[in-house]
Amino acid sequence: MDERAQIAESVGERFTHPPESMRDILNKTAKAHAGNVAIASLYQNPSSQLFDTLDTSKEYVEWTYGELNDKAEQLAFSLSAKGVRRGARIAVFIFNSAELALLFWASAKLGATFIPLDPRTTPREELVRHYLKVIQPTVLVVVDETVAQALEQSNPSDLQRITLKITLQSQARVDSAWYPLKVLVDGYQVNGDTAALELQGVNDVEDVVLIVFTSGTYGLPKACPHTNKNLWAAAQAADSFRLLDASHRLAQHMPPSHITGLCDMIHFWISGATVVFPSPAFDAKATIETIERLRCTHMFAIPTILLALLGHPSFSPVKVQSLQSILLGGTMITPEALQAATHKSKLGADQAIAAYGMSEGIPICASSTKHGIIQEKGVICLGKVLPGAKARVCEAGSRKPLTRGEVGELHLGGDMIISEYLYGDNTSFYTDDSGHWLVTGDQAKMNEDGTLYLLGRYKDIIIRGAENLSPGLIESCLNKAGVIAQVVGIPDEVAGEVPLAVIQPLAPGPIPCERMQGLVLQTLGPACVPAMYITLQEIGLKAFPMTTSGKVRKDELKGILLKRLSTRSNPKTLTESDLTVTEQLLTRTLSRLIGQSSETIPLNTAIVDMIDSINTLRLQSSIRVLTSKNISTEDLLCAASIRALAKQIDNTPSSDTQAPKSSTRQGTPGVLHMVHTQGNQASAERTKAMLEPLLAKSDMSWEDVEDVCPVPDLSSRIFSIMRPLGFSMRMTYIAQSADSSRLRKALEDTLSQWSVLRSIAVEIDSVPLLVLLRAGDAWSRASITEVPPVETPHELTAVKLPSAETLNVHPRNGGPLARFVISNIKSTGKAGLVALMHHATYDSISLQAFSEDLESNIRRIGSPVESKTSYKLFADTYYQYRSSVPAQIAIAFHVDRLRGIGSLREKCWPPQRSPGWFIGDDRGHTIPSGTGAPLLQDRAQIDNDNGFAGLMGIKKLIKLPSLPELRSKHQISPSMVFKAACAIVNSHLTGSSEVIFTNTQAGRRWPHLDDSVAKFLPNPVTIAGNTLGIVINRIHVHPNETTGTLLRRLEDEQKLLTRHEHAPTTAIAAQLNPDDAAALQASRKQLFNWNPNSADFEVVDKNRELQPILIEGFTEVMLEWHCGMIDGEMGRVVVRWDGCQAGGETVEGWAERFVKALGWVAKVENFEREIAELEL
Repeated sequence: MDERAQIAESVGERFTHPPESMRDILNKTAKAHAGNVAIASLYQNPSSQLFDTLDTSKEYVEWTYGELNDKAEQLAFSLSAKGVRRGARIAVFIFNSAELALLFWASAKLGATFIPLDPRTTPREELVRHYLKVIQPTVLVVVDETVAQALEQSNPSDLQRITLKITLQSQARVDSAWYPLKVLVDGYQVNGDTAALELQGVNDVEDVVLIVFTSGTYGLPKACPHTNKNLWAAAQAADSFRLLDASHRLAQHMPPSHITGLCDMIHFWISGATVVFPSPAFDAKATIETIERLRCTHMFAIPTILLALLGHPSFSPVKVQSLQSILLGGTMITPEALQAATHKSKLGADQAIAAYGMSEGIPICASSTKHGIIQEKGVICLGKVLPGAKARVCEAGSRKPLTRGEVGELHLGGDMIISEYLYGDNTSFYTDDSGHWLVTGDQAKMNEDGTLYLLGRYKDIIIRGAENLSPGLIESCLNKAGVIAQVVGIPDEVAGEVPLAVIQPLAPGPIPCERMQGLVLQTLGPACVPAMYITLQEIGLKAFPMTTSGKVRKDELKGILLKRLSTRSNPKTLTESDLTVTEQLLTRTLSRLIGQSSETIPLNTAIVDMIDSINTLRLQSSIRVLTSKNISTEDLLCAASIRALAKQIDNTPSSDTQAPKSSTRQGTPGVLHMVHTQGNQASAERTKAMLEPLLAKSDMSWEDVEDVCPVPDLSSRIFSIMRPLGFSMRMTYIAQSADSSRLRKALEDTLSQWSVLRSIAVEIDSVPLLVLLRAGDAWSRASITEVPPVETPHELTAVKLPSAETLNVHPRNGGPLARFVISNIKSTGKAGLVALMHHATYDSISLQAFSEDLESNIRRIGSPVESKTSYKLFADTYYQYRSSVPAQIAIAFHVDRLRGIGSLREKCWPPQRSPGWFIGDDRGHTIPSGTGAPLLQDRAQIDNDNGFAGLMGIKKLIKLPSLPELRSKHQISPSMVFKAACAIVNSHLTGSSEVIFTNTQAGRRWPHLDDSVAKFLPNPVTIAGNTLGIVINRIHVHPNETTGTLLRRLEDEQKLLTRHEHAPTTAIAAQLNPDDAAALQASRKQLFNWNPNSADFEVVDKNRELQPILIEGFTEVMLEWHCGMIDGEMGRVVVRWDGCQAGGETVEGWAERFVKALGWVAKVENFEREIAELEL
């Protein structure tokens, strides 16, 4: 079989004849079908002055092709006389009407660009300003004086620059600058051949003749410039699935600003068929009456139009029996939509055509019920790629096609696809050896036979745990229960996001929650069951927020939901007398988690039969918060019923009565326990032989080894540090109630559950390894040291070991990677603790969990500390991931986006003035290059403070009151606001529009494991160790783009960075050319770090058992931005730096710029302002 046939890429048949211009096409059809009816507008009165030369025997306007062509030529000559030439832009705020057709035809004859806009948008001043700013029209046409006045009041400066302003009203105000259209049509004069010449020579197929805007579902609409060739190709492709002739009639009720509305009209005109306008905008009654009256044969519909027609009181299948085909599109097509279109008891069309296209180009593919439409789990097959089009399915964020059958992101190309957006962000377009492509943002699959399935928008995808859920598929299930449903993802503390369904019932009565839940559970599984059902009425809406093209604005809907949910009262208390308080608590919690009414939750069903692994963690978390009791995962899954679990919670003691259970494997590790050996016994023996002398130094042996695991990629990189304190953290605490003996006992108990903090490092066969040692006396002697009492807490911060050795955890020392010093403090009478940990053993999430466990063990309050998720499980999984196909895809993703960064190396910021990078005091240590020269000589501190100021950092707090609105209205997370500020500061200080810097990724996902496997593993949030990844940000900062555009792009990019966060960094560097690899290394000198626990550093909790005295993070970077939120509105920025590279005064200036940029970006009123307006 041809290898290419296995790739998820398909190319339609080539057209056999060259493309033509709209002018030539319309001229030909007018000549060929002069006596046929071109348009009929049933709601317009033929006695209107514009139509007074026509036959008024009919009750509605009807023009033949000859009449339409004559009127269009008259208008074109008049516009030409007014200076309107080829390439001019004619923007029209008008509805479906005879004038719409007239203006389009006249525009085509001039070779001008026709731009249909919806008059209903004129009250939205920001949107209209955007339209006019982007298209900069030569001619502006409005439907009436109301629209004209609205535009004059909101956009006076924009309107002054427009050459010609036209109104459809027959008379304008005396003081008006608006020409009545009738005056232009009737008052034309041909002066010799001059005007005629203006209408010739406009046959260039690459001329832009139509601009439509995208729906704006996720922000301001983008302008799509279509050429003659694009529109010609669209009509030719449509011919392949819907052959038309002069007898056919289109019920055109779609907005003219919608790409399908215009292209459908063009297709019918080319065929000599009739376009019928039932009403100015869609009206169900008017459409039904028009189909019946004029025997319309075709129409286009989105699912909501189908429901409106079927639900209207005047509907009867008899009235629409003339329908031959209904073209479906605009959103995901469901089996219910196909049935509504074709079933004889409903619209009863001979065929329904499921088509796919975008404002950027249509149609791409189509399938018809006449030939049978395949379904897969409720997903409609959209058929094969049409002539002139091409499609491929790639890994999201990549340009490399997947194998057929795999789910990825749909890329489109072909003759009907535009080449770029007009004055927009064109990063979605690219060109390769196969031609020009558009990255759609749609999730899709291409089967072995080349047929396409659309699964939804990536921006709509709900990421629940590590699983991607499609709102469209969930909606399709829910709609079968007699509702219209829209599903969005809402934040969840444990799962990340969970689905929530907003319901519009189609009939009065109770909401069918159980029916809906059963449909989703049976079809898609428990992960897809909405966490909550809420009606439109409950959130204060009468209808879903829609774009003018009929698409639900999910970003706006989600914002309304989040706002309402934040003020929503708690669920009502159960009143059944036979439920205990704890049973009520559990049923209410389960009701929220699985979206089922609490009254219907069975009390005697096993917990494991009602919830999956993610909801298990969520239930466990809720129980801990609501009862202050810890119930293990095992106990939850083994609970026979809610009643049984409630009794267990009630009987759980409030204080510790037993020691924590040990999960330690018995015996020493063998070849099958050490993944790095790849099953090789000789490698296992070599590992043991190399470790024994190292262990002997600490009075331990191979018998003390609990496990061996390879070090994940980031941790292995930081093993190569040269300084004893590099990439480590030293934390000094005072215990509030424990003396030194109790503190030590609590520390030993805690370490028994944290194997990664009982480790040493070694490299064997070029593989860096962590050796996890058993808890016991031998390990305690090696890692925990008690020193004589000190006078003050400050002395504790500089404590040394009895041997006068400086406390360090350098991996190449062969000693513990985590060391602890305990001492009593004379001045306070309390015990103190110094903990020094190498970064290979912790990250911020695990460090917080370790601290909480230690405090619990000191106080012995609450249930025993539960065993943690094995770090070895994560490390072994990562080792296998490095050589997997997903890893290669992730590597390719990063290599592709980083290729060419070598040109930015010299602009990597901050500038370097001393060798090496280190935040802290590195006096007396050798330079990493191996020169042997003391760093004190070559790395002089600028402020002569031994690097202390840079180590402690400069802290800035800033009030950001608009952040909640940015999140609810635009779905912009606070972390992206901070990252945008960082990018803008970099751009400002380097003068470059492209910047690079690194940021850390939490990495709390199981590397490369399929969801079906990962769901059986523990929640990766509970992994006891460092899962961090590091990614390089490559950010374009365009001064003329809006703040909102930058923020949305960062949000989209972050999703891809998170998806590929585990990509092996060494492999990425190896695949880049030397210049790019050098720039990659240089970019690591600046680190952006988002810390969700920033509040812990600002809010002093006097109830904490361990009170921090000093926290010192020693990092081999040049500059760190530590960012986070203290509460919903207060932001925190701490900038730390290498004191040998910059002084405090310089860094203070950088910090001030950062805060200024942050404050500006975070204001919602600046969302649509250009970045160039920010003055730093």
